[in-house]
Amino acid sequence: MDTKAVIFDMDGVLIDSWELHYQSWKVTSKKYGFEIDRIKFGNHFGQTCDSFAKQLCNDNDTKLSKDEIDEWFTKKDEYYREKFREDFQEHKGVTKLINDLNQNGFRTGVGSSAPSENIQLLVDLMPNGEMLQDFISADDVREGKPNPEVFLLAAKKLGVPAIKSAVIEDSLHGLQAAKSAGMVAIGITGTFDRETLSEYADLVIDELDEVNAAKISELIEENCK
Repeated sequence: MDTKAVIFDMDGVLIDSWELHYQSWKVTSKKYGFEIDRIKFGNHFGQTCDSFAKQLCNDNDTKLSKDEIDEWFTKKDEYYREKFREDFQEHKGVTKLINDLNQNGFRTGVGSSAPSENIQLLVDLMPNGEMLQDFISADDVREGKPNPEVFLLAAKKLGVPAIKSAVIEDSLHGLQAAKSAGMVAIGITGTFDRETLSEYADLVIDELDEVNAAKISELIEENCK
């Protein structure tokens, strides 16, 4: 059997961290006079921190030095990880799906716009994090989603061709990146509704337990035709 891969986005897929990320940006951005509402944050969720910070600076006609931006990101990530450790909750169906994929010969990994420290913390806290064989973070790419670089690098590290890989994503930028990479794009509702995701996804689900290794294999086989 040909080896296939599933690449998980982290935030909104493996964990429900939307609110935590929103609060970390909102709290730490006040120092620079930036006000972030939920709509603005939602529209940029899934992008790299650099991309979002540049957009905030442009929107507010503000210039920040590299040192100021580095300090901002450090504070933001410290806030996020502190709160993350306090209340870690894996998304429903994660353990079941990863076990099923592992038992059926899939290689699995993470392709995220998060810093590597955040992904490593997730892997350490997950009950079966050791089954996620590799990950690509914001530190590894030059261009964030919707550029497909993150998923192409993840597939390469997992040793599986892009066309035989599937991505599970909650963001529009992530689904666009998956399709641009030539991969199956599975959207999970939460950050966006079913109708919005359907424009970019091959399949839309509400929970991870709605898919299994057999269904994902079927989607990949169809993608290869």
